[in-house]
Amino acid sequence: MADASDTTDVMTMLQQMDAEDGSERLQSVTAGHLRRVLADTDAPTSVLLAVVKEQIVGLAAFRMAVTTFGARTELYLDDLYVTREMRRRGVGHALMRRLAHVAQQRGAHRVLLNVMIENATAIRFYEDLGGTVFKEGRGCAFDEAALQRLVSG
Repeated sequence: MADASDTTDVMTMLQQMDAEDGSERLQSVTAGHLRRVLADTDAPTSVLLAVVKEQIVGLAAFRMAVTTFGARTELYLDDLYVTREMRRRGVGHALMRRLAHVAQQRGAHRVLLNVMIENATAIRFYEDLGGTVFKEGRGCAFDEAALQRLVSG
């Protein structure tokens, strides 16, 4: 799990992600704010890092939430990012497997995320891992059975 000492690396990864997808999610994020979030062990947002040969090559930013229906815990994946040169090498799969493990440890009954309907590559990736993509919207869910399959490998 990323902590305050990883602030520069996490910020760099987020900047790369913004540059690739043309989003502007970092407009209101400063290094100081990110450092405080990463240092706060009680913060609702956490970041998993993928490291290969001492290089950070991917991240998964997520938060825990409690549903209003049934008062059940779920993990919401805000961002999954793997550097361009490390894609299709198992890094995304490893991050999702670790995320499923974290979800189980924290008592989540499912993992939720958004995926753009036009992003066929991402949809195929999540479906191959056992996720169910909602055809009518942009959502994807991994239920308890899918989480268990991911954790088990």
